[in-house]
Amino acid sequence: MRFWLGARVTVGRRYPMEDEQIEVDSVELIGLPSITPDLARESGFLGVLDLLTVAIHGKGEKIYLVRFHFVAVKLV
Repeated sequence: MRFWLGARVTVGRRYPMEDEQIEVDSVELIGLPSITPDLARESGFLGVLDLLTVAIHGKGEKIYLVRFHFVAVKLV
């Protein structure tokens, strides 16, 4: 989840993450009431406050829920 001025990722595109990549499955514009304790834990955070301290940065006001999966990078 990220607070952005506009979506910065594209569904279906892959982005590098250290030794792996992530592929974006969905990007959804949501409201603050949608950020529940269950969603925070599902996202790997201890709770809503923990999630918000990471997600809120910069001037962004729109909340985007980004779902993705990891893709292993083959070394040649």
